[in-house]
Amino acid sequence: MQEGMPGSALIAYHNRVPILPIGIMGTEVIRGTGWIFRRPSIRLNIGEPFLLPEAGSSLTREKLKEYTDLIMLKIAILLEEPYRGFYREKKNEIRD
Repeated sequence: MQEGMPGSALIAYHNRVPILPIGIMGTEVIRGTGWIFRRPSIRLNIGEPFLLPEAGSSLTREKLKEYTDLIMLKIAILLEEPYRGFYREKKNEIRD
């Protein structure tokens, strides 16, 4: 995983819609068309939907970064260790 971008958090926050975290593993073997004949093993883990908390008076850049990290951490905990990338060391930082 790479560090998350704030677009999804911004859209989810302003529209008050739930976010469904999904961790996908094994897609790195899909390149070209040769994978069709090898049938790679791709795994999906689906987490619980959640809403971003209210930001109070206004949504600041810091709060948006916090919400982005929250979304990405909820995805990271659905992945095996090698797939967590940027969020490998941050998995214990989830605050609801």
